[in-house]
Amino acid sequence: MLVSKRYFLTDMERESVEQTLTNKGHLSEEVLSMDDEEIIHVYQKYMVQELISK
Repeated sequence: MLVSKRYFLTDMERESVEQTLTNKGHLSEEVLSMDDEEIIHVYQKYMVQELISK
């Protein structure tokens, strides 16, 4: 069974994630055009990579 969840960020959470992705090298314009699902997916990839590298 496939379970689908929708994620929604508060303005403060989104601003924090956008800043993190921009610091990791993503273009601001690219990040601003992402919806919450996309931005969370990319952010989670970075967090997992960071955990693995420790």
